[in-house]
Amino acid sequence: MMQQALCANSPITCGDCSHCLRIAKGQHESVLWISPQTEQIKIDQARQVLDFLSLQSLTKKRFVVLERAEALNQQAANSLLKILEEPPAGTVFFLLTTNPAALLPTIRSRCLMLRFRPLTVEQLRSNNLNRGSSSSANASSNSNSDSNHSSIPDWILQASRGSFSRMAQLSSSETQAFRSAASSLLLASLLDENFLTVAEWRIQVKDREFFREVWPFWMELLRDTIAFKWQRSDLLTCPDQMTTIERLAAIYSELDLDDILLRVVQTARDLSIPRDPQLVMEQFFVENRT
Repeated sequence: MMQQALCANSPITCGDCSHCLRIAKGQHESVLWISPQTEQIKIDQARQVLDFLSLQSLTKKRFVVLERAEALNQQAANSLLKILEEPPAGTVFFLLTTNPAALLPTIRSRCLMLRFRPLTVEQLRSNNLNRGSSSSANASSNSNSDSNHSSIPDWILQASRGSFSRMAQLSSSETQAFRSAASSLLLASLLDENFLTVAEWRIQVKDREFFREVWPFWMELLRDTIAFKWQRSDLLTCPDQMTTIERLAAIYSELDLDDILLRVVQTARDLSIPRDPQLVMEQFFVENRT
């Protein structure tokens, strides 16, 4: 909606103009994103909203997005009540939450509730083709964009779980390289008896971002392997990693896979406390052999 309102080229969002690109990157001067600091949205952030809206708008529309709006503390909520009830002209508030009942009653009573559901695969495909067509029509340098958008594999549309941003992420070469490396690392940590003496993975996990992203991806891989053993290929979100899935399914029972998945989940939870990545991987290797 924000891109649609501010797009310079198309009423259905071109995805390529400066407005669309800055919104996608969270850098647009007419869009303010507020997320909780630690566990709460605090009074300082509420004042940031008020300061933002006190400035003259450079566009016809302005947007304020409160992520995890249920995290508004009482003081911050009270400071926003009046402006939520009577927002400045052209201003739209989005209060995002997965738990509307957790919103303070004074906030909830001033909002119109809209429930969003993930897009279907067909909706993703159709909307993506429209976006690609619009892009190619508005920029000659992107003359091949329609074919690029339309060639997105079905597995990416399925694994996107109704999200355009996830679809774009899965389509990137960087994500594909990560998935391949993370998949190989999982196989090595489970199956290579000489894993502890291999230097390559120690270099990999020094990249903190790679290390953090490995664990949720491994959860997906292991869930897919269990689904594959159930003969439920329609549930797979990592069909690009079928070689790994088939190998794990051939070696491990469903009970073994459940145990490994639980260890991955527990390790991911434990990462809330800073730990040495190499020691974490060594511990994971040892635990899967006891």
